[in-house]
Amino acid sequence: MDSRVNALSFIAFIDKEEPFLMEIPNAFAYNLWGDNIPYYKTVDIRDGENLRKVRITKRNNRPVFTDGWIMLVRHNQLKYKDGILIKAVGQLKFEVLCYKDLVCQNSFITAAIESELGMCLMADKFFNEFYGQNFKGGMTKVYFGQRFWNVRLERSSETEDGYFKAGWSKVVEEVPLDTEYFLVFTRLDSMTFDVSVFDPDTGT
Repeated sequence: MDSRVNALSFIAFIDKEEPFLMEIPNAFAYNLWGDNIPYYKTVDIRDGENLRKVRITKRNNRPVFTDGWIMLVRHNQLKYKDGILIKAVGQLKFEVLCYKDLVCQNSFITAAIESELGMCLMADKFFNEFYGQNFKGGMTKVYFGQRFWNVRLERSSETEDGYFKAGWSKVVEEVPLDTEYFLVFTRLDSMTFDVSVFDPDTGT
């Protein structure tokens, strides 16, 4: 996978005021449907073992998942700011992964904004589950596509947060990464990660 281009997938977050719908990024919609967005049609969304029927409607001149979407949110007990990775597997077929507290199984979502400080935070729930307060730090391999960088994973003695530090600035420069991107880290083993990159404006 080219970690800079996830052409048929996007990351979104549960909205505080309107959890019953999900906006579809315009760029994603154009890549999938061109000018023929299937407004007011029903699509299939695979959520684990569940297959859900969700309607696409139009709001503020952009497509949104509406009817049926709230059932997915309620079933997974998603709350404000929880993440969802949505992947197209056909014109009217999708698969989702739900990131409660930004964590889904062996992967987590983070933002690249801390890259301005030469670091990248690991989701708290993920760090606590896989590493914990006794973690002393160590060198990891972080893959973007076929290329990897050596980056040190640290634990803050003050906040107990986990974060990537030494070597991260080189990743940001050479990939390159915009500080506004969202990143999905997938843990391959205890000290190896594969990273996918998502633009926050387009989701792709």
